[in-house]
Amino acid sequence: IIYCTNMPWEEAMIELQRSSILIIPSRIESIPQTIKEAYYFKTPVIATNVGGIPEIINDNETGLLIPSENPLALIDSVNSLLIDDLKIKTLTENAYQFVLQNYSWDNLLDKYIFQLEKVLNYSNNTIISYKRDLNLFIIYCNKIHIEDISLIDEKIIRDFISSLHRNGISPKSIKRSL
Repeated sequence: IIYCTNMPWEEAMIELQRSSILIIPSRIESIPQTIKEAYYFKTPVIATNVGGIPEIINDNETGLLIPSENPLALIDSVNSLLIDDLKIKTLTENAYQFVLQNYSWDNLLDKYIFQLEKVLNYSNNTIISYKRDLNLFIIYCNKIHIEDISLIDEKIIRDFISSLHRNGISPKSIKRSL
């Protein structure tokens, strides 16, 4: 059992990727980013059926939902997964597809641009922001220029820039600060 509450994000992601199961036994919760990260790493998820968690976990499809404050249900769920490789494979494949279809840049970029341009009423400029823990990047696009990116995950940067290209936005320069 590893608690990742006080470790840097990079180390927590390494631990999450190594984990057999992610367990989120919350009493109160919004939508934990960790669940989406576990989906991406194909780590099976068991979480309590509270707050926003049921919005991203379809019980027995992308993960397992258990009642809050029910340690016996948690034990049963953990034991059932540990002995059922086929169930783990099914859950993690479904979860991986779910996160790609609902949270990848390819699927979110147009929605973000549309909503932000609508809210900000900009026709030539777009402001896109992305938050991961305490790392925040804001990108100002004028169809040809990205002003600043500050993010650790290189793959997300590459995917994002590819999405910009597919949407007719050509970055001229990138300044990176970590």
